[in-house]
Amino acid sequence: MYLYIFPGVFSKKIGTILSASIPKYVTDINGCSVQAFPGATIGRLSNLVANGTVNLKHIDFLIIHVGSNNIAIHQSVNQIISFYGDLIHYIKCKTSAQIVFTSILPRLCDFHQTERMVTKVNAELKSLCKQRHISFSNIYRSFLHKNKPDPSLFAPKDHLHLNFSGTALLRKKFINIIKHLRV
Repeated sequence: MYLYIFPGVFSKKIGTILSASIPKYVTDINGCSVQAFPGATIGRLSNLVANGTVNLKHIDFLIIHVGSNNIAIHQSVNQIISFYGDLIHYIKCKTSAQIVFTSILPRLCDFHQTERMVTKVNAELKSLCKQRHISFSNIYRSFLHKNKPDPSLFAPKDHLHLNFSGTALLRKKFINIIKHLRV
């Protein structure tokens, strides 16, 4: 992962992925660490950023993947988007890194009950990111097969977390995001 600066000179991108538990096993992305907080909601991540628990110093980019736990506790779309707005505010107070939000993934465990909500939150998050001049990456469809969550990507135990194949796909998506950053 290198960014072209001047002819013959390359600079390594340094960043972090900030998330709840879904990306916790994503590893080996050159120059990128993962700060995962299992069970975290958007509000909890906001608190962790605000109080300095999350290290956002000396990074060029920040990828945020959170929101599935907010869906699980049945918060409204407006509440969730408000929490995203707060998170953006706290992040911008702590770093000048390029910020990228990723979409909430489909939930195999309760897809029929949450599909519309997740789709609506992702659309609203995309709009919020555009308003705040932040990048948004919709990776939702990559985890579908025939318009339903691809069961081959999810852990058979809970049908929510990713298995090895799902984690590998998520890692690939993150690498692609990083590759296209203009840092």
